[in-house]
Amino acid sequence: MGASEGITVAYRLVIPDWHPAKLNALYAGHWARRARLKKADRELVGIYARQAAIPPATGKRRVQLVLTLAPRQRAGDPDAYWKSMLDALTATGLLVDDNRQHVELAPVEFERGRAKATTILDRLTDLGRPERYRRLVAHVDALVAETESEPVPDGQDERRGVAEGQDSQAATEARTTAPEATKRATTGRDGQ
Repeated sequence: MGASEGITVAYRLVIPDWHPAKLNALYAGHWARRARLKKADRELVGIYARQAAIPPATGKRRVQLVLTLAPRQRAGDPDAYWKSMLDALTATGLLVDDNRQHVELAPVEFERGRAKATTILDRLTDLGRPERYRRLVAHVDALVAETESEPVPDGQDERRGVAEGQDSQAATEARTTAPEATKRATTGRDGQ
């Protein structure tokens, strides 16, 4: 089964002011320090992956790192960044596992910028289950089409679910009592 038989989707995850912990930092020193570094990487990758709405892995993924170096910052060995990064991607569900059956590593690239950053290019190709992806994509497309075709009542604010021009009772009361409270605080009297 070739790569052309699966469905390929590319994701780009940019994490500013961060590089994954290097292999030398992980294995030099106490085991608790290594655990702290790896935990910090896991949490940061997890937060940015959730914000980017990247779905969990169900098959093999190709991962590429593009490390932006700040001015005068030296690049590390390209292989020094993979250990913590792959563990973080696996822990957050962006990889099924970091073994050769579930991940393909692309070369690490370095570029210059104003500040350091890490870009993770994640190319998802579900080689083992292309039919499942086709059904999933069709289902999501149907849901999107269904929600787009539903009529929205005139004047309905979709974000809040409150008709335009109407506010909750608490918000209305807060607006009407705030000027009175300010007036009392500045004059020291009740409206006199």
